[in-house]
Amino acid sequence: MELKFANESLLHSPRCTDQALWHSVTYAHCQRPTKNRCLRTALGTVLATALLLSSVAVGAKDAAPFPLKIEGVEKALAKQLISYAGEPSSQSPSALRHWQRTVEQRLKQVLAALGYNNATLKSTLSSDELQLQLSLGKATTYSNVDVRLIGQGEASPQLTEFIYIAAPKRTQQLVHADYEAFKADLLAIALTLGYFDAQYSEHRLAVSRKRSQAELKLVLDSGTRYNYGPVKFSDSKLSPEFLQRWVPFEAGEPYNATGVDKLARDLRDSGYFGSVRVRPDLDRAEDGTVPIQVEAPLREPHSAAVGIGYGTDTGPRLRGSLTRHYVNRHGHSAGVDTELSADSQELTSYYRMPHHPDPANHYLQLDVGIANLNIDDASSLRYTLGGKHHRINSAAWQENYSLKFQHETSELEGIKTRTRLLIPGVSWSRERSRRIAGWGMLKYSVDAQFSAAREALLSDIDFDRFYLKLGSGHAFSEKQLLHARLELGWIESDRFSEVPLSLRFYAGGDDSIRGFARRAVSPTDAEGNAIGGRYLTTLSLEYEYRLRDSLGVAVFVDTGRAGYNELDPIAYGGGVGLRWYSPVGPIKVYVGVPLSGDDKSARLHFSIGG
Repeated sequence: MELKFANESLLHSPRCTDQALWHSVTYAHCQRPTKNRCLRTALGTVLATALLLSSVAVGAKDAAPFPLKIEGVEKALAKQLISYAGEPSSQSPSALRHWQRTVEQRLKQVLAALGYNNATLKSTLSSDELQLQLSLGKATTYSNVDVRLIGQGEASPQLTEFIYIAAPKRTQQLVHADYEAFKADLLAIALTLGYFDAQYSEHRLAVSRKRSQAELKLVLDSGTRYNYGPVKFSDSKLSPEFLQRWVPFEAGEPYNATGVDKLARDLRDSGYFGSVRVRPDLDRAEDGTVPIQVEAPLREPHSAAVGIGYGTDTGPRLRGSLTRHYVNRHGHSAGVDTELSADSQELTSYYRMPHHPDPANHYLQLDVGIANLNIDDASSLRYTLGGKHHRINSAAWQENYSLKFQHETSELEGIKTRTRLLIPGVSWSRERSRRIAGWGMLKYSVDAQFSAAREALLSDIDFDRFYLKLGSGHAFSEKQLLHARLELGWIESDRFSEVPLSLRFYAGGDDSIRGFARRAVSPTDAEGNAIGGRYLTTLSLEYEYRLRDSLGVAVFVDTGRAGYNELDPIAYGGGVGLRWYSPVGPIKVYVGVPLSGDDKSARLHFSIGG
């Protein structure tokens, strides 16, 4: 179980301004803190607090450095104490003596806050150094801990589990910063769960310096748990029915801030609004029900974007889009996308309709497009008209179910072929990242596509086409990374010669087998022009070493083929490269050498931007 609760919607509530709301806690893997860990985690907070408590100003801009030496404690603790001790205002005898007394007082406060209430300190000031001899003495530990819930929260599994995991334990060393953080975090969790009237009816920490013991008593009176009330949107051109479809909870359900956060996140990601603010309206809460207020002014209806890139395979390339974010009050949207390069030009327009039951993750889309493709002396002109249903399922897979009509004119070896196809298709894709114990961070992506056509369903030929692309990035450490990519594809058709060029497979180039030109790994015609294959297999492995955060050097090896059968030759390429993660996008420069075939000439692969 994981609970995070730095919730903006609560922070803006006039009844929930307790400092606890600013704490954020995750207790999926909490463990009982050790003595050293307590010191490390609490020291910064405690020392900062001690500085604020001090009434003596030290460390002025004109202060001169003066040596300070602390003995009797671990080096790490001594170093931290020295860093917060400050400097004398000057090195005059009176200023140094005043600084000496100030340092003694401050360090006693700090050590007491860390549980060392009986620490002793002896200082010796000379003309060139201040020496401090510390004896921590017996640490103060908890002799009794009583943390209780009363009210409806007494039955809350989230609150009781957090107390069980995070509350101080008997015999554990007292660290005041840990105690204050636990107290604030417990209240903050109660607030995120809808216990808006929660408050401590008792909170007492009694410390006995003589016995080096502390007794803790905390009683949180949660009050009643509020339920979700109606969700009220600010005035909008979008219909109330459409806006209510975004709400992920039902009125009358127990309040939980995660539902409010999801609503705010989905509305921000929808593309309709310029800003989004979602909060429980506690001033209008009645009978344990709190309405939810949404303030979300619409963004400008139109936006445009342009992207420029360059690659040795494509030359300069341009991407552009024009989007109408809302066409009507039902949330429909429309847009035009274009991508232009020397050998490929494509223009697509779409009309999108959010779909029940979840408009954040479901929509229907109609598409119409035109594309021109040039491959050596072969060319293809394609017109498409179709639609698709897009959704994101519960496992975070993006699913697309499509049906499109395609009319393509291909010219190959001087012969023109016109093909009309009605193509149903389906695709699944997902990108994920996770940390694996002992292995570091792993990021991976999956893209699987299947499409088909049948003469019995208004197509000129029969075919089945499958394509799979797997990618991964594995960070062994902050500097060492391994990139991998695998592509598989095949086409089944008794009339492959009539399969349009745009559906065939090619290999070679910047994003395929480096060391070879784009589409160079492919079956060819009598004149040596690439005509595309029935099968595709490529594999790429690349090791990257980061010289700094935005710059890395790499060594790679690529292999694969695109052909008609398993007898087609396999191409190999390898080389070195440079990756720069620039503000305008990744810039990649590779020098690849073919490791198979007769031509072993090195080839430069350069790409910038999307």
